[in-house]
Amino acid sequence: MKKLSILLLAFLLISGSAMAQRSKGKKKKRVTKEQMDDSQNNNRREKTKPMDLAVRADNDWAITGELGWNSLAGFGINVTKYVTPNVAVDLGLGLGLQLFKSGLRGRYFFTKKKFAPYAGLGVIYAPLEVEGIELDSDGDGVIDDIVNLNSSLYAQLTLGFEYMSRGGFVFGMNVGYAPLLQDNYDEPAGGFNNSETKVGLDLAYGSGIVFGANMGFAF
Repeated sequence: MKKLSILLLAFLLISGSAMAQRSKGKKKKRVTKEQMDDSQNNNRREKTKPMDLAVRADNDWAITGELGWNSLAGFGINVTKYVTPNVAVDLGLGLGLQLFKSGLRGRYFFTKKKFAPYAGLGVIYAPLEVEGIELDSDGDGVIDDIVNLNSSLYAQLTLGFEYMSRGGFVFGMNVGYAPLLQDNYDEPAGGFNNSETKVGLDLAYGSGIVFGANMGFAF
């Protein structure tokens, strides 16, 4: 009877010790899992936070230098106002074949990320008018035609992309088409003496492709 009591007491002590250790292990595992979940959630928040912010929401304006053909400013400067992260309005001032030129354009960005493709629609205006331009299309020293150059008004349709860094660096390129909206030179009364004159004028001052590249900073 005494041995049985000792065995029963030993069994109870061993069982109690095992249950206590198992309970401690569960608590440790539970704490560790909770800590890991919190850590993962914090990491997720930190990783997604920069991506959730629209980079163009942090900058209202940008000033960029532009070089292009039938582009908004030609060789000049664009001033951009970011109305929303997806909408921008550009004002261009620069130099072109008719000396001074200016342009106004709206752009829609298809994404709010740093690298954003866009579509643009605008107008370009060159006010210079010159009368009595003598043209030697053949280069033989003989004046072929005399024309009057008028102001030019173009529409501009573009597709392009813009990259804006968190620090405000901006780089973009665009291509498109610029249709002439009004006649910008007067043909001689009897027509052109040299057909190449008209071809050259149309290439220089008529409707044509658009190409532009710009770089600058947003703030």
